[in-house]
Amino acid sequence: SRRVLHQALEYAYTPDYAKHYDLDASALARTLAVVHQHKDNSWDLFMGSQQPYLSAYLNWLVLDNLTLPEAKIADLQQLFLGEKPGDDFRSPSRWQPTGNFAENQPSLGQPALQQLSARSTFDANEQAWISWVDFEIANTDPSRPAAEYSTALTLPVGCWVGDYYLDVNGRREPGILAERKAATWVYAQIVNERASRDPGLLTYTGPRTLSLRVYPVVGAAVRRTGIQLLHKEPFRLAIGGRSVQLGTPPTASAAPAPIATPGGAVVYLSAQVKQVLPLVQRQPYYHFLLDVSAGQQGQKARYAQRVQRLLQAQPLAGPPQFSLVNTYTAPVPAGANWQAALQAFDNVGGCYLTGAVRRTLIAAQLHPTATYPRLVVVTDSLAAAVLPADFADLQAAYPESDEFYVLRPDGQLEAHSLR
Repeated sequence: SRRVLHQALEYAYTPDYAKHYDLDASALARTLAVVHQHKDNSWDLFMGSQQPYLSAYLNWLVLDNLTLPEAKIADLQQLFLGEKPGDDFRSPSRWQPTGNFAENQPSLGQPALQQLSARSTFDANEQAWISWVDFEIANTDPSRPAAEYSTALTLPVGCWVGDYYLDVNGRREPGILAERKAATWVYAQIVNERASRDPGLLTYTGPRTLSLRVYPVVGAAVRRTGIQLLHKEPFRLAIGGRSVQLGTPPTASAAPAPIATPGGAVVYLSAQVKQVLPLVQRQPYYHFLLDVSAGQQGQKARYAQRVQRLLQAQPLAGPPQFSLVNTYTAPVPAGANWQAALQAFDNVGGCYLTGAVRRTLIAAQLHPTATYPRLVVVTDSLAAAVLPADFADLQAAYPESDEFYVLRPDGQLEAHSLR
């Protein structure tokens, strides 16, 4: 039970694409049923349905004393068992605040950024910049009571948060690294209870996007907070209608040379160096991702007809490639009869498009050629497929186009963004 559950979690959330996965779906179903049975949804352990000693043993033996959220159980059931999640599969969490006082404040007269400044130093050993971005925040209406300041930041590629601080009663308090849900809950509890503490919250909302919240901003008082950013190259950061330069832009003669790891497996090229590289014009080819999940058995002939019509109506120069997608991704060997492979393939599990798209893009990035894949999903139920919010973390793998397509029953290509 423990082994199959941890393998399933690895495959769903931290897969090794060089590794072959073949999990026992029946064993996983039994394990998830037991885990779900022993989940305690009550604050009172003894008043709930859970048996304390048995569940403590189960949590230690199977879950390594970790919690498996309802959302992840639903993900695994959809991915490996082909079960469609219900509208209420994300049951309300006991740690989720029911409301946020600061978020419910009217927007008129909200606190705003009054001053933005930066301090940057270059670390010669790391060959990188360390920058502090300092915020001064105040109410636009000094007569208003306590309110919350919130803003969003977008970081460039190759920039990460290193530290955070918030000035509280004249003291500079450093930030504490914590799990996002727990940190958000603590912040909301302080705000909602109007406790005599001043919280600040800096969270990643995406691979390169941040959310900053500070509470309270009272009257005419100025609140000060700051973020440390680690970045390889200088850039200009825009926040709240203001901008600030981080690092000193190099002169043309001082452009940094390429930096390689031992063995040359990874090479870092600065933006200036990239500007002088020769341009390459690659040609697209179709890479079809055919849905062979449970329940799609009767659609195979229609899927094949759609693909044939598209290849005749809108051909591309390169030969098409095909992958059969259910819980796993099975590439059809080049030159093989893809229609025969489609008909012979077992329809089981869910349609794990996340893995199929990532596997295809990563392979194209690691083994570049004069062509690139134009991803075309062939399914009648994109909503039932397992897809993330975006593939923004892989944007370096699709420089020519940030779109993938769904081949509709009428033969038209419906574009969707990878970002």
